[in-house]
Amino acid sequence: MKIIRRVAFLLGIAVLPASGHAQTTHNLTVSAEIVRGCRVAGGGPRNNFELGTLNFGVHPAVSRELATDAFVDGGIRFVCTGGARLTMRIDGGANPDARNTQRNLANGSARIAYQIFADAARTQAIGIGQPVEFRQVFGAVTLPGGAVPAGTYTDTLQITLSY
Repeated sequence: MKIIRRVAFLLGIAVLPASGHAQTTHNLTVSAEIVRGCRVAGGGPRNNFELGTLNFGVHPAVSRELATDAFVDGGIRFVCTGGARLTMRIDGGANPDARNTQRNLANGSARIAYQIFADAARTQAIGIGQPVEFRQVFGAVTLPGGAVPAGTYTDTLQITLSY
């Protein structure tokens, strides 16, 4: 009887599943989607940075000459991938005319109209809100020759970049 119990016990152990030897296979899906895009390159700031300055210089109040300047880009560079095309829209500035069709430099209530261009020859004017390829910007102002008081005239343009 003892032998039968020992054999039954050993057979019972032999049929128990070995938990350390079980195997099961499962899948893990791995993916990445690459999309068109642009980013600020060169370790510069990512948001709310100055793109540069457009400075028409210092002139006598009686001057009627055409003052010009090129936008200096402040060293900011953009890298675009996947066929993305970086474009910009430039608003009417802080001092637009009543119809928002003319950009103006301002000193108090006094205004001096100016234009910005996409080319150095200043033949391709950039309209308010007009989408153009991101590039250097050129400006021109015809000084009013004493029609406005002496002082510093300024404006701030907001440039919206898209791709």
